Amino acid sequence: MKKPHWIDFLFVCTLLIEWWILWQWNARNTVLSPGVCCELLGPIFAHRAAPISFSKIGIFGWISASSPLSLRLLLPISLGCLGVGSLYLYARDRYDQLSAYIACCSLFALPFFAYSIRRWDVYAASLLIFGLFLRWKAWFVRLPILFLAAYWSPRTTDNILLLGALVAVYGMEQKRDLRQRLGIGLLMVIILMIIFLYSNIPIEYYLQELIHNTSSQGYWRQLIAYPEYFWDRGVGPWNRWLFVWLLIPIIWRAKYSDLRWGICVALLLSIIPKNNHYYAFVLWPYLVIYLCHGLHALPQIWKIIIGSYFLILNHAPYMLQNDIKIPFESSVAKRPWIYPMNTDLFQTHDGKLNIRPQFSLDEQAALSALQLPTSDCSWEVLVVGMNATEMQIWNQHACPLFRPKIRPDRIGYALIRKEKKYQKHKQSLANMNGTWRQITIREQQYWLFSRAPSWFERNVQHPENPF
Repeated sequence: MKKPHWIDFLFVCTLLIEWWILWQWNARNTVLSPGVCCELLGPIFAHRAAPISFSKIGIFGWISASSPLSLRLLLPISLGCLGVGSLYLYARDRYDQLSAYIACCSLFALPFFAYSIRRWDVYAASLLIFGLFLRWKAWFVRLPILFLAAYWSPRTTDNILLLGALVAVYGMEQKRDLRQRLGIGLLMVIILMIIFLYSNIPIEYYLQELIHNTSSQGYWRQLIAYPEYFWDRGVGPWNRWLFVWLLIPIIWRAKYSDLRWGICVALLLSIIPKNNHYYAFVLWPYLVIYLCHGLHALPQIWKIIIGSYFLILNHAPYMLQNDIKIPFESSVAKRPWIYPMNTDLFQTHDGKLNIRPQFSLDEQAALSALQLPTSDCSWEVLVVGMNATEMQIWNQHACPLFRPKIRPDRIGYALIRKEKKYQKHKQSLANMNGTWRQITIREQQYWLFSRAPSWFERNVQHPENPF
């Protein structure tokens, strides 16, 4: 049966609208450094002054460091949209176009994904690897994707999780072919050995991570940590009824081959004592497959009714704004009926899943006022009271390097906000031959230290409000 092209056209239009919504958000957001779990960009931009290798900052980090700053957050946003598009290509061929359209377009408004795609981090962009791996089954295509996944993130733990999920997908596809399963298992071992060989982190670290319990609650309580997170926060309480209701057609259809890999990955995450909410990024493609699996078993009219309700329910918060000059700034995660995060189960917090744009011009104003020398990377700048990573990102040059902590052998300048911190660091820098000055940036007082007194007169401006 020939598939209608109008649904494909509708999906492309919806994907472009979603990208435009994110582009509008990106145009207002000025804080680039926060990641999903922690700052990812600090080491990446610090390495711009030195040769960059995949083993240190990962392929995603290398792309980030090599891209012009004008792209800003459009890099992870664009990769995330391409990832959703690749998942749609897989789902439309495996199930049907309408089910694939509903499942993939809903992903943009699920709280956890909506939050992650607005952070300069690897998690939303990892959907592209998943989509390519699911869409193309030829071994000569999948093998390069496995090696891409092995060095995708600067965090080796992310790469291992991503690689493990891809291997689970491949293993569950092979029904009874023991040789193929053993072959992919051997390949997994080889790739892991390569990761450990080129990683600066010893293997003992990962073994310790496996047994490190980060929860203050009992082990049996931890087994449902990830399902509970998805239930209460990740997909949003207003959506969970649909995931439960779709169990009926899934069980009635009695075809579970596409669902087995996600169950295996979820069980593995639950068994490991260390819990981090962002580890669940490997289950995002599974949500799409789950929705497609359930919707595919329904009559066409029910797909249209449920899909329309589901899409409108999730995307309405983007449109319902009082201030039309600031579009698309509502936080899906701040709806009044979302449940608080159980911080006793997870090591890290999810930032309240807040997707509002963040504003901070202090770092850019400071760079404009200081005009630091950019030809010498031997000196570093101590930054206190502002975000050192933000200054490193907005600095158009590889040098100097901005640090939040003192390295006495490298410090050449210091920029400090708040008098108490100035008094503290003035004593720690007392033995260095330098000069202190007080300057005003954006109507705030700063204390500036330099080992080259003449540099003040040549370079430091004193703008009242440069932005």
